[in-house]
Amino acid sequence: SVFLEFSDAGAVPTSLTVRADAVTGRGPTGATLNGTVLYARGAENPWIYFCWDYTDRGTNSTSAWAHADLVGTDWGEGQSFAKNVTGLLTGSSYVYRCYATNSTGTNWSRAAQTFTTVSRPGVTNRGVSHVIRLSAALAGQITDTGGQPPSARFHYWANGSGTTNAVNAGTQSAAFTSSVTGLTPGTLYHWSILVSNAAGSRWSQTNDFRTRAAVSHDWYVSSTGDNTYATNWSTAFTSVQEVLGSTASNDMVYLRGERFALAQQMVWSNSYVTVRGGFEGMGLPGNRDPVAWPTILTRTAGTTHRIMYV
Repeated sequence: SVFLEFSDAGAVPTSLTVRADAVTGRGPTGATLNGTVLYARGAENPWIYFCWDYTDRGTNSTSAWAHADLVGTDWGEGQSFAKNVTGLLTGSSYVYRCYATNSTGTNWSRAAQTFTTVSRPGVTNRGVSHVIRLSAALAGQITDTGGQPPSARFHYWANGSGTTNAVNAGTQSAAFTSSVTGLTPGTLYHWSILVSNAAGSRWSQTNDFRTRAAVSHDWYVSSTGDNTYATNWSTAFTSVQEVLGSTASNDMVYLRGERFALAQQMVWSNSYVTVRGGFEGMGLPGNRDPVAWPTILTRTAGTTHRIMYV
């Protein structure tokens, strides 16, 4: 048993006391178990054991546990100890407690620690967005970190090409996006995602997209668009500036009749581009009435920048 006295500093142990601390160094087949001798009652260093199993086997006997590993007697009061255990099963959960004994008695850690070894991560391909002539944005989603957030890389290649390009997306644990540039206009691309952690790697499914051809195009801007291709109101880009920056000579830009708040000055630098507003937002391009559906460009509240630089 552990006997406690209480003071302004909280509970103070009065008998041999050991604590199981959080695991460190988790891998696919190993981990480091940690503990601390809180109080030795002025006696010799205790014998320390780590008792570990798939479930908590309680504090009745070390023999109830699948493993009762002796750590030694090198740790006295206030000192921490650790043991690296190997041969664990990938993606499995484990529980451990600390057990201590010296001439003053025995003690089990009051709380057990739990951990799960690292397993292979999971990832899904969330599709493409912001597709223009020379670039696109690829999106992924980590579906399972495997207990260790993986590194992610986008791989993409032109249809029929023997060359695969890769973009490092860094360590990820949720949704993530990376832009790929230097693409060829009017080209079909395939792409997938590779994620890796200490337990191994896994690929997403493969998706496709086609860049815009090197000819004049119509572009659509609407706050209700999905930011994919901007070829109609459903796939419209939501940013006027993004479309203006993506246009080329003889392109046409259609703006839905609504208010677009600009956080910074908009730049229109491409020549021979036509911009028309006041559209209902249905059809190709559909009904236009600037009185009924006015397109308004305005500053974001609290800003004083110019609306547009041409």
